[in-house]
Amino acid sequence: MRANLLPQERRHLELFGASLDLEFLKRTLGLAALLAVTFGAVAAIQSLRAEIYRRDAFALETQLAVHDLSRQQVAGLARDVALLQRIDRASELARSSSSRVVLDTVKVGNAIPRGVWLDTLGRSGDNYFLSGGAFGIGAVSEMLHSIAAAQPELAATLVRLDRPITGDTVRFTLRIIRERRRK
Repeated sequence: MRANLLPQERRHLELFGASLDLEFLKRTLGLAALLAVTFGAVAAIQSLRAEIYRRDAFALETQLAVHDLSRQQVAGLARDVALLQRIDRASELARSSSSRVVLDTVKVGNAIPRGVWLDTLGRSGDNYFLSGGAFGIGAVSEMLHSIAAAQPELAATLVRLDRPITGDTVRFTLRIIRERRRK
């Protein structure tokens, strides 16, 4: 085996009137190619990570939407439970009251026209308190007249009337008093 241990003469490249060392040029171009490949690999990895994060974010947003829908359903069920509890209290009041109270309640309930609904019914002595909503003030007025016509001994008084900011509905509170008959 023979080895040439003598230093070799450096080769040069003449380009646009400038002399460039070929070994230096090879090393510089090799380093530039290595840097380009490294940057390309880093960019590809970052792009892949960004896509994975986008998929994860979409999955989390979907889960949030599902949980939000579940929260809305639970809130609706809670409102339903509260309404059923109020109805249960009102029916307990009717069951524990005298027959006159039951008849008064039935007559008041039958006097409620279309477009009017009750949310609460309460009683204190001979006074009844009703609150609910209606599709307009005219429906509330019709209900007051219907109650007076159905049971003349009951005097219905409008305690409160609120119109929401939007829509045609109104909220009301009534007090109904059994008037004492004069002898």
